[in-house]
Amino acid sequence: MTRRTVVVPEYGTRWQRQLVRTGPDGGYELLRWPGPDRRTPFRAPDAALRARLARVATPGGGLVPARPSPAGSVYPVQHWRSAADILLTGAAPARVGLAGALREAARLLAEVHRNAPPLSGPPPALRRLTAFLHDGGRTETTRLAAATLCQGVGIAVWARLRDWCAELADDPDPVLAHGAPGLAAIVPGQRVQLLLGDDLGAAPAAFDLGWLLGEVVELSRARPGPGRPELIEAIAEGYGTALDHRVGRMAVLRIVLHLHDFVAYIGWHADEVGNYVDLVTDTIEGVHSGQL
Repeated sequence: MTRRTVVVPEYGTRWQRQLVRTGPDGGYELLRWPGPDRRTPFRAPDAALRARLARVATPGGGLVPARPSPAGSVYPVQHWRSAADILLTGAAPARVGLAGALREAARLLAEVHRNAPPLSGPPPALRRLTAFLHDGGRTETTRLAAATLCQGVGIAVWARLRDWCAELADDPDPVLAHGAPGLAAIVPGQRVQLLLGDDLGAAPAAFDLGWLLGEVVELSRARPGPGRPELIEAIAEGYGTALDHRVGRMAVLRIVLHLHDFVAYIGWHADEVGNYVDLVTDTIEGVHSGQL
């Protein structure tokens, strides 16, 4: 039996945990499993959908559907570093290929949206976002975060956020949404890999594109440096369409959801909550001005 070596030790939140170990073929395996406070199970594709998704590819990349395991999901990956890790911790030379990786990831999302049948029910993230904006979520801490955000952006903007979320949930033409296509789901390399399967659901295409855009905005602010406009342009080029107002609105909602998830599954930190309120305000202004 091949000995597996852990190359990235276990980390995560009370929502989701993961680690990376060596794989049986000289590559690596990313293992993910629900955290102790996750009430919804992973939505891994069934065998038929997994086989269909595994065939989705572009000239420069391919999908890696989740393979169910007793604990959660397993993803065979070619490298242990995700795009998120490179953006947050990599030096400038390591970040050079990120635009290309995001371009391929967006192309792969477009293929999924065009060719895969939607599942029933929204992605788990849309359920959490709806609850947070409707009544503050399920804990005292998330309700305090909701009240802080509402006070920070004002009642009128808070109502607008709720309307944007309702429009996503009521969209009449949903696609098979990745559900959480963040930078941690993108593995750069000779062929870009896009991991999917734990958060699938039915939602408009703007849900996935806005999620990816929101992560670029947030992580670029956390680790300033050159390249944010290029990363945003790469998403639009890869998907083959301009990032319209619905995508921009979803980028804002992605940051709102990250505020919820931070306080719900990591803890309350007043300075960090204040940073999220400022980021939501700035991103709304950027969406309205077209200057994200």
